[in-house]
Amino acid sequence: MRGTQLLGAAPDGDAGEDAWYAEDLIGLTVVDPQGAELGTVVELHDRPVQDLLEVRLVGGRTGFVPFVEQLVPDVDIDAGRIVVDAPPGLLDLSEA
Repeated sequence: MRGTQLLGAAPDGDAGEDAWYAEDLIGLTVVDPQGAELGTVVELHDRPVQDLLEVRLVGGRTGFVPFVEQLVPDVDIDAGRIVVDAPPGLLDLSEA
C-alpha cells in the first residue's frame, strides 16, 4: 500500500469541516492573527506525521508551517485566507 492515499469520512458520511484538498489551499493568502499578510500558500506537502504548508512569504522567501490547528487556527476558503499563528522564529528559519 506504499504510495496509496487513504481518505476517511465521519460516520455520517461527511468528510468534516477540517478537511481540505491541496488545490483548495494553494493560492490562499496567509495572514497572522491580527490580519497582516504573511504570504501565499504555494503547496501542501503530505508528510507521515503532519502535513506542511509551503508559503511564499512577502519578500520572496519560502516558509514551511506545520498544518496543525495550534498553528493554523482558521482556514476560510470562501474568504481566500488562512490564519497562521506562528511562534517567534518559525518563519524566519529560511533566512539562515
